[in-house]
Amino acid sequence: KMCFIKNSSFRHIINYLNLNDKCKKEFRSVQKQHIFNPFKTSNPTSAYLLGYILGDGNINIRRNNYYTLNITSKDYEHINQIKNIFDDTIKLSEHTKNNHKAWSLSIVDQDVCNDLIKLGIKPQKSYVDSTINFEWLGNNLSHFIRGLFDSDGCIRIKNSNSLEFTIAGHYSYINEIHNYMNNQWSCYKPKNENINILNKIWSNTDKRDFYKYLYTNATIWLQRKRDIFDEYIINNFHQL
Repeated sequence: KMCFIKNSSFRHIINYLNLNDKCKKEFRSVQKQHIFNPFKTSNPTSAYLLGYILGDGNINIRRNNYYTLNITSKDYEHINQIKNIFDDTIKLSEHTKNNHKAWSLSIVDQDVCNDLIKLGIKPQKSYVDSTINFEWLGNNLSHFIRGLFDSDGCIRIKNSNSLEFTIAGHYSYINEIHNYMNNQWSCYKPKNENINILNKIWSNTDKRDFYKYLYTNATIWLQRKRDIFDEYIINNFHQL
């Protein structure tokens, strides 16, 4: 059988496997999609993508034992920028998520999916523990944090004019991240939830330091969240 597959055309392989029409279409997609894999080395862009996918991405196991990576965003310009890193010819799909228009990017390149799994993005990650390879991140932890913040975090100005920064996610990797941050961060678990929340309320002395931590040497970010930070820093410190 292996000799037959090795010496046969792609069309003959599909016929030999006796796939239905849907599986044939998926199988052809795997065969055709060969895109840029940013996860071969750690750098500001790949670290950001790892964090963003940890929050708003998901790896599914499909038929014939291959993986598909799906990334979703309500921000078209941002998801389009992410798409262009992999391959600017990939088409985005439009749909509705929580009564808001959203766009999804589907990647079936098995090399990309397998590298993400090695780095800690587990299939069906919402239901299983994920152990991120922080050693691979090296000096790019800040870019990873920015990616996770852009996908699963929020920033808000409190009544006291303090700045609150929050990231929510599966307890397994939130606890890991908490171990890498300083003691000024808090981490708690809401009742009846399978998530932990990483929280920091910034004092006047260290807001700008954290801003620089997130955005120095940044190659990609979600503009609407950065705008909140930019406005706050300018209003309180008169410059970025």
